[in-house]
Amino acid sequence: MFSQLKMIYLECRCGHTIGPLFQNNSADIDVGVCPVCQGNGPFAIDSERTVYRNHQKVKLQESPGSVPAGRYAVRLI
Repeated sequence: MFSQLKMIYLECRCGHTIGPLFQNNSADIDVGVCPVCQGNGPFAIDSERTVYRNHQKVKLQESPGSVPAGRYAVRLI
């Protein structure tokens, strides 16, 4: 669900903060219901208290001028 999250805090509509919840790569976070109002969401992410993993995405592409004539440039994503 949130592959870049490490530790997450959620806020219910009633104002109650749920967390910390810890995210690992093998399981999704299942909040269930708010312990105060028994509401089942939607919950908003408290971005000030939530901790994110260092995540980077790199795209590499050959410049069109360096590809020999008759060949296609390959894009790695």
